[in-house]
Amino acid sequence: MARIPDDLKVEVASMRLFDLARAWYREEAQLAAPQVLWTDFKTLFKEKFFPNVERDELQMQFEALQQGNMTVSEDTSEFTRLSRFAKKLVRAPEDRAWRFKKGLTRELRHAVAISQATTYASILKIAQAVEKEADPKLKREWDIGSSSYQTSAKRTQIQARPQQPAQQHHRPARVYAHQPQRQRRQLLALSVTGQDTALTNAARGSGSAYFADQTHIR
Repeated sequence: MARIPDDLKVEVASMRLFDLARAWYREEAQLAAPQVLWTDFKTLFKEKFFPNVERDELQMQFEALQQGNMTVSEDTSEFTRLSRFAKKLVRAPEDRAWRFKKGLTRELRHAVAISQATTYASILKIAQAVEKEADPKLKREWDIGSSSYQTSAKRTQIQARPQQPAQQHHRPARVYAHQPQRQRRQLLALSVTGQDTALTNAARGSGSAYFADQTHIR
């Protein structure tokens, strides 16, 4: 509607009305003289079909939105839908990012804090990456692939050097693939934003104590 001249907006909008809405418009058009202005049309339409009580209810739903058992994708869709009814609360980009982060699970909020992501897009990217890493189905597929690779490597080594005991070969992977689950997710969050080099080195040595101290992380 932004590109349509104001004197044509009411006519264009009325063509998209159906059933009760169309009947309502015809009644209002008869009462208006000489025509319904666009600003008046919007006000009257909202009062008739979208009263303040319902708008306030949807805004409260937005303010109380929590991810809970929803996936990141489902939570994002709900956040986008409800934010339309609370535009004043997400007008500034930093406010939108903060409210989205606030509604994520505790684990995802922690990963976002570790990554130091501040924009809505970067927070969403971190949340999706950590969720994917934590997905049981994806983890099982990775474990099966890793086991098959190790078995194949052992057989190859035995055939090449039968006189020596076979040595276990691990699948090449980033260092956080063998860290405890919580540490892996923290490192993954940093890797998404390109900040994992120093932390990866720390995880190889005494960095484990750093992650164990939640108070220090916060």
